[in-house]
Amino acid sequence: MEKITFIIPNHNTLPYLQLAYQSIRENSFTTHNIIILDDNSNDGSQGWLKEINATDNNLDIYLFDKQYGHTILYNIGVQKCKTEIFSIFHSDMIMAPYYDQGILKHMDEKTVISATRIEPPLHPEGKEKIVKDFGLFHNTFNKQEFHNFVSTEIIKNRNKTTKGIFAPWAMYCKDFLAIGGHDKLFAPYPLEDSDIFQRFILAGYDIIQSRDSFVYHFTCRGHKTTDDNDLNKVDKNYEYYSLKAQKNFIRKWGILPKNDDYQYPILYKKLDIGYVIEDIQNFNENNLKLIEPFCNNIYVYDKSIYELYKHSLGIKLMLIGTDINFHNDILIKTLNNKELTYQDMYILHMLARDIKDDFESGDNLCIEIINDELTNSKYPEIICK
Repeated sequence: MEKITFIIPNHNTLPYLQLAYQSIRENSFTTHNIIILDDNSNDGSQGWLKEINATDNNLDIYLFDKQYGHTILYNIGVQKCKTEIFSIFHSDMIMAPYYDQGILKHMDEKTVISATRIEPPLHPEGKEKIVKDFGLFHNTFNKQEFHNFVSTEIIKNRNKTTKGIFAPWAMYCKDFLAIGGHDKLFAPYPLEDSDIFQRFILAGYDIIQSRDSFVYHFTCRGHKTTDDNDLNKVDKNYEYYSLKAQKNFIRKWGILPKNDDYQYPILYKKLDIGYVIEDIQNFNENNLKLIEPFCNNIYVYDKSIYELYKHSLGIKLMLIGTDINFHNDILIKTLNNKELTYQDMYILHMLARDIKDDFESGDNLCIEIINDELTNSKYPEIICK
């Protein structure tokens, strides 16, 4: 059997990390390599890692005194691999028996293999996973019931596959490196996975989910849900980094990630959208910050506004003059320049995409917002030209 290198970033998830490590060692068909990258933990993780590293010749640890986030650490881990194959693995995952066999039997070049997650009922159900509660916390995990359930599922789903992708996933290191690994644009997290999944598809890689290879996933420990006493409490940094990643994803792909029922990415053509600010009466810097990620160009009539922001927005910002050429596929105009929220902009962006689909290819579309209401539940009144 070929060996896999399991790459596990960790930030303050010591009891879960211990379970993850133990499960890989106990449930693997062979002794695979493990790389654990500790992201400046202060919960005792680094001390424990030094202890086990002294007794495990197939474990490599990397301890950082600065927090980088798992986007960067996954790239470092792949670069440090001593095997041809690696598996992305979360510190809050528990490997089930026969995981490695279920993955490796499908392994091929330019192929990405996902296992099947079993999760407690903390997130919406999906066809790509099994929702079943074997414990919400590291100290309530029912190992024996989990193993009994998996044994039955392996027999029931022997050799079955679907077309979806979600962690944990495995592939050849050379194929990961060939497309540049994770994009640092999404450091420290999240959406680095959605970005690279779409690039896998564009590169022509096969996407396979093994339905007889399993992990138990406690979900989101270590970066989103970091308080074991309150699973509804979101880490203070999560919303900031999440919004930053969303804006960068829209800038790069033109739309937030979309997936089918099995979590297979749906790719959309990136639209060329221009935004015209016709009325600066209520204009402020927040408007620009909200509009910018969605647009290739922002047009202003006021020269003072142009001079003020042209350096920060670069070629995106354009001053409307007599010879201006609106070359965008979609042009959005706000006639009253209301104070827009990020959600407003996203709804408007999705509406423009939907309407554009009804127009013949190559036609230009102009959307003018003519009322003051733009909410999650109500589309704006519009004029389409």
